[in-house]
Amino acid sequence: MIPKNIEKEHVIQAIEEIKRSGVPPRKKSRKYYVAYENESFPVKYVISLANKYANGTILDPAEFKGGSETNPFLRALGFTLVDSSKNANSTSSGDKNGENMNNFWLDIFTPTTWKEFRDAGAHTSGFPETRQNTVNKVQPGDVFLCYVTGVSRWVGALEVVGPSDDDSPIWGTGAYPARLEVKPLILRDTEDGVSLAALEGRVSFFQGPSDRPAYKFFLRSSPKLFKHREDGETILELLENGLPRPNRYWVEMTHVKGHPDRETGPYKLGTALWSPQLTSKDQKYYAYENVKQVRPEDIILHLPDTEGFSGVSIAASVADSDFVCPKGTQWEGKPGYLVHLKDYERLKVLLSRDAFLEGPVYDQLSALHENYKGLFFHRTDHQLTQGAYLTEAPVELVGILNNTYYEETGKNLPHVDLKPTETLILQPRYTLDNLLEDTGFEKTLVEKWGRSLERKKQIILQGPPGTGKTYLAERLARLKVSETEGFWEIIQFHPTYAYEDFIQGIHPEIVGGSLSYKIKGGRFFDFCTKAKEHFAAPCVLVIDEINRANLSRVFGELMYLLEYRDREIPLAYKGTLQIPPNVYIIGTMNTADRSIALVDFALRRRFSFISLKPDYEVLRVYLERYKLPAKSLIRVLEAINNQIKDQNYAVGISFFLTPDLKNTLRDVWEGEIEPYLEEFFYDSLDKVAPFRWERLTAEDAEELNLRDWVR
Repeated sequence: MIPKNIEKEHVIQAIEEIKRSGVPPRKKSRKYYVAYENESFPVKYVISLANKYANGTILDPAEFKGGSETNPFLRALGFTLVDSSKNANSTSSGDKNGENMNNFWLDIFTPTTWKEFRDAGAHTSGFPETRQNTVNKVQPGDVFLCYVTGVSRWVGALEVVGPSDDDSPIWGTGAYPARLEVKPLILRDTEDGVSLAALEGRVSFFQGPSDRPAYKFFLRSSPKLFKHREDGETILELLENGLPRPNRYWVEMTHVKGHPDRETGPYKLGTALWSPQLTSKDQKYYAYENVKQVRPEDIILHLPDTEGFSGVSIAASVADSDFVCPKGTQWEGKPGYLVHLKDYERLKVLLSRDAFLEGPVYDQLSALHENYKGLFFHRTDHQLTQGAYLTEAPVELVGILNNTYYEETGKNLPHVDLKPTETLILQPRYTLDNLLEDTGFEKTLVEKWGRSLERKKQIILQGPPGTGKTYLAERLARLKVSETEGFWEIIQFHPTYAYEDFIQGIHPEIVGGSLSYKIKGGRFFDFCTKAKEHFAAPCVLVIDEINRANLSRVFGELMYLLEYRDREIPLAYKGTLQIPPNVYIIGTMNTADRSIALVDFALRRRFSFISLKPDYEVLRVYLERYKLPAKSLIRVLEAINNQIKDQNYAVGISFFLTPDLKNTLRDVWEGEIEPYLEEFFYDSLDKVAPFRWERLTAEDAEELNLRDWVR
């Protein structure tokens, strides 16, 4: 938003500075200019500089909109605006002699080709030979905006220098001979790029989810000209400056009845947030520390007396740490935090706790615990979190509450700028750091596995029982689809799984009281159909226990398509099948399962195999985190696996990754470890004897023992 105290004199001062210093190349306007003394100047750059003279700092261009916001503001100050796209004779400090402005073009990459492009120096971009005629239309000075499919992010801007005769290899998947020399303006890592969702409502081709077919068509091939320069300008500004800090949502859960300070006066509900700085034991507490995180314009949802949400307000200040807690409260005279609020609005209908702590709404909310900590309610027992005075509410949570309120009233929650029926749904954020914390694996190893998945697009995690194959597969899938429109699903193979279940088959159904038969797609066929609707985002299918089925029979034509991903093949019943390029497959395989022999060499070469072994260091770190005796347990596990002498049958560590292991280890040992050893050493049970629980915990047990687990 443009500060209201910018006046005409400040704008003139900004223009005079531009006359002296000129306009930086990336600050030139692509459409609108402000006219002054027979010259014209880029509107957003003028406003940014004018703020320096009015308020002391250059205003971030991401904080206000060009055109719809700047133009009326400048006209109200008495300036004339020039539309350069309609007036070829306009002259400006950024566009001398009325020359046409440079164009923006789309340049599409995959995560792999973006890395290869950067590794090669980022000085040559190329396209298929079939695009040569379009490439010839790109002029020096034009700007390529780089988009990475799969992760749906804008990651860079390249200024075109001219045609290139550089034929050195850049990409591993093809030569792309229609080449242009480019100069990098902005290069970002994919995880730091501007998400496609961030463009919603900011560009002409993506005003909302109803525009999805339009932007999907636009993002299918490159180079492609941006029809509206403002769209390119918007994306370039977001790449340069990032998104402004979004308003955060907070839930205030407080007692009002019987508390005079919350019923009336300067600290009543909706007027202020206040809390002590420390607990009664003089310790910091997250719900109080959250008060310090509130910023002006953040949205506060008020939940008084555990009855339900009754109103919404807006933060008007940052926390005042000199505040002294009010008289008549249990914290009287103690140091506190105070945040002033404004624009409190009571809800027309109370959003009662039963409305969101019961039924399908609660199921949606509880799923958020997978990715967010410190929410205002428990995950499983349908209760509010005691003592959680102020907690942050992720936008997904607010969206669910807003949808619930909208169904009751036909209106949004006050101050909540979300569209209940049109919100673009992205997968929850799940980062590499989240995966590392959840699994304990080393970063370099996980990054290597990620590269294998991106390169091959189908991998199998293999290992003995208890090595966390399924757990890791699910988290690799969540990492892949994080903050995209993609999705992931999991299925488990078993000996009776068939081609008809997975690809396509004839299934009976009752129609009008009569039995009939219909050809229906299987799980993978339906998965691919759904993935085509999300072509700009990754879609991951996890196949657990992949070797438990007869894979040659289940896969059928898929055996061909796994090797030739860019081809389409007729199916046995009807229609054709092609694996969309955004589909990834992660399988898990138990190497101790004798059905592993069914995985033939033809299938093995179609997947990249990742072997998981018992990682004692991961177990040590985990147990020590919960102050459990790691050394003795690891020593026993090493002895067991040395006795087994076959890594395909080794005992893994996931049996022991539970914080309550001190109380459950005996049950785990006698109910899972001993039976497994009895099965493996079925013809020599004497080898099991040293590893039985009673022996390992006996008072006379030798060096190999678990006595410290029973003390």
